[in-house]
Amino acid sequence: CKAEREEASELIQILRRYEKGSGQSINLEKSSVFFSSNVDYQRRREVRQSLGTIQVATQGRYLGLPMVITRSKQQVFGYIKDSISRRMASWKNKLLSQGGKEVLLKAVSMAMPVYTMSCFKLPNKLCKEVSSMFANYWWGETEGKNKMHWCSWGRLSKEKKVGGLGFKDLQNFNKALLAKQVWRLISKPNLLVSKVLRAKYYHKDSIFRCKVPKCASWIWQSLMNARDLVQNGTRKKIGNGKATNIWRDNWIPGNRDGKVTSVMPLNCKIKRVEELICGFRWRIPLVFRTFNRKEAEEILEIPISISGKDDSNYWIHSGNGIYTVNSGYKALCRGTVQYKERRENEAETSIASSYEKQWKWMWRLNVKSKIKHFLWKCLHGLLPVNSLVFKRTHKGDPICGGCGEQEESIEHMFFQCSKAQEVWKMAPLQWDGLREQTGNFQAWWTALLEATCRTEGKEHIELTVNILWQLWKRRNEWQFNAKHRHPWKIIQKALQEWQEQKDVQSKQEIVSEDAVRADEEVDQEEAGWNEIQIRISTKEQDQSNRVGMGIFASTFNNHWVAAWALFDRKTVNQLQSTAEAVKMAIIKARHQQWKEIVVHITSPQLLKMIKERKAKDIKMATLIDDINDLRSLFQKCSFCLDRSLDS
Repeated sequence: CKAEREEASELIQILRRYEKGSGQSINLEKSSVFFSSNVDYQRRREVRQSLGTIQVATQGRYLGLPMVITRSKQQVFGYIKDSISRRMASWKNKLLSQGGKEVLLKAVSMAMPVYTMSCFKLPNKLCKEVSSMFANYWWGETEGKNKMHWCSWGRLSKEKKVGGLGFKDLQNFNKALLAKQVWRLISKPNLLVSKVLRAKYYHKDSIFRCKVPKCASWIWQSLMNARDLVQNGTRKKIGNGKATNIWRDNWIPGNRDGKVTSVMPLNCKIKRVEELICGFRWRIPLVFRTFNRKEAEEILEIPISISGKDDSNYWIHSGNGIYTVNSGYKALCRGTVQYKERRENEAETSIASSYEKQWKWMWRLNVKSKIKHFLWKCLHGLLPVNSLVFKRTHKGDPICGGCGEQEESIEHMFFQCSKAQEVWKMAPLQWDGLREQTGNFQAWWTALLEATCRTEGKEHIELTVNILWQLWKRRNEWQFNAKHRHPWKIIQKALQEWQEQKDVQSKQEIVSEDAVRADEEVDQEEAGWNEIQIRISTKEQDQSNRVGMGIFASTFNNHWVAAWALFDRKTVNQLQSTAEAVKMAIIKARHQQWKEIVVHITSPQLLKMIKERKAKDIKMATLIDDINDLRSLFQKCSFCLDRSLDS
């Protein structure tokens, strides 16, 4: 309220009315009042007298968040840096492997500022300082001095599948968290917080088009900093079309930003998408008259929901259309929220595909986490061998301490050194075809991954990785402790660790197989004799631009019950045509008043979408929603994979 005695008195009356109605008494001694900086002392005193025994709040935190946001954001949010520093100081850096450090940084340190970052935009300088603390802890310290950082934090914060370690870029993560709040405002407009903020800041316009007043709170300014992320990644999913403006909203999936590109015809009075729909079908002549041919084709491929639901917002970067912080963060890290649409239209190069495959295989290996990090360093050329340390620091001797003949590079230490060759000769498996690749570790690893295609190839790769790890440990024992291990002991240790990991994985697989078998038994028990079996087939007709749908219904014993042949407009996506056929089959079954049906689906991908209620795009999302809504109209409606058409 305004800083006036009359409004303060009215506020007290409201609280008294609440006390009488609820039986709960307000404790003013534990309550606080805030004043803007331009309210003079005399007026503050008058307002406080009207409010009673209440104290003035100047600074502090309430429920973990700062109560007053001053001009110096660095000072206000400095407590985040202090709390993280205290927590990290209590951890014994030397006693943790790289895998242990990764878990602590991701699960504890990076989680500490999440609550604050969900409400406020943190200063960029503070984010960089906190990231620097994470990097210092990751690389370690010696005698109070930070060790060398072998690569940048930006490289570590990339996704694991593209060569990073999956740490968070705090600025992007902050924006993704704030975007979650914006998504709640547009997807849940009836929440109290949504109503309050809408009444105060955007009651006349959309949240995406409203202006941000200079006097707005820092929370609102923070949310407005993230609204572009939500706007660019959100599309209108058409239900009844009443809430979607044709010319202003993002509703056409095929267009880059989702907006109409056609020029609005003269004297055109059509504004809402509902005017383009009649009887749950597109008004095809009107669509072609209003839009250019390309855009008209895009519109006609948008499925119309038969449930008559209101239009809703759909987040294009997740499987179920709902915004998640993880999907928003990934969209930001890719540089643009249109990345997904562009990626689908561009053919992936074989180099990029094999690069991602290389990292995926590495992280899936059944070896210890510290060994995976060791391998990650090898593939990036970051293992601190003598030659690399000498190039970085100009200190020490670059010559190999094992053979004393050549510079110790990663390739020399693992493959070319005479000490390493002694170990490989005793190994239980030999990679004779990879000798030509030993001059480049990354090329050698890429060639090694080809063994995954053969029987037990993955296990052999895991054993090889354990041998590499033991070679590295032997090198360090000789380098720092002057201890020498016999080559056979190295092989024995590698075999022992490999077998231990293999045994653990075998036990986990047995447990998962038992769970799957139990689920299958339940499905078989639920199968009934009174169910109508429905099978579906689709055939595209290129000349007529139509798709034919065949629906066949039979009893449990394959006795014919009914059959239908239908035609519909062909879509670009074959999966969408199949989903349309499934929807039509269920509608036909409903008209027949069957109570129990089993729908046989030829596409495993579509079956998975229906069961998980997750679609790959906005078009399929409408169809999946309709199928599951129709499913609830039966006493029993189940789906299974149709194997009768398998080749």
